[in-house]
Amino acid sequence: MNRNEFKRQLDELQRQIFHAIVSYQVRLALWETPQVVDILNRYRGFFIPVRDALYETWVMGFAKVFDSDRRTMSLKNLMKMAKEDVVNLVPNMTEKKINELEQRLSQHDATLTAIKRLRDQYFAHLDAKPEPKLPLIKGDVDQLVKTLEDVFNQLSVGYDRSLYSWSYQADWSERETKEILRVLSEYVQTQKAKAQALRKATENDKA
Repeated sequence: MNRNEFKRQLDELQRQIFHAIVSYQVRLALWETPQVVDILNRYRGFFIPVRDALYETWVMGFAKVFDSDRRTMSLKNLMKMAKEDVVNLVPNMTEKKINELEQRLSQHDATLTAIKRLRDQYFAHLDAKPEPKLPLIKGDVDQLVKTLEDVFNQLSVGYDRSLYSWSYQADWSERETKEILRVLSEYVQTQKAKAQALRKATENDKA
């Protein structure tokens, strides 16, 4: 692999990671908290498919990023390529450093196994007799995201010393999602107040 192809795959992988992280953050913003559960239930015809689609999107996204199939474009495969030609592909890092990054990723194997099972047996394919879903704990996924962001940036620095800011787009999308929920909540409260006032006026007229 030459440097141009390595850069192309690095850029494509960065876009895939962004897409997965943003989908994950927005899905979290639609969590059934006491503050928003009424809105989610009131407009469930919209929010149920949206939440399901976001969940599937981030699971599939992370599954792609960590795919070990050598035919795929993934972080694992890109790191293998980097180790095979450190001098040309990642001149600003060492093979030892790449091994350390791989070790950090391996600490999330349990979470990645749960993601892969969902992808293989429930989302990408509908297995007739799938294995039980493994638990995906928010804290574990959060830690995976942080490690992924840092490991990718380390690899990018190794290539041309460039860093990516992951939080801006994800935070922006999360804020806008919460703003939509706030506007809907205020609208519902206004409609309830109007209905209550109308009932009270009707009762007064009857009296």
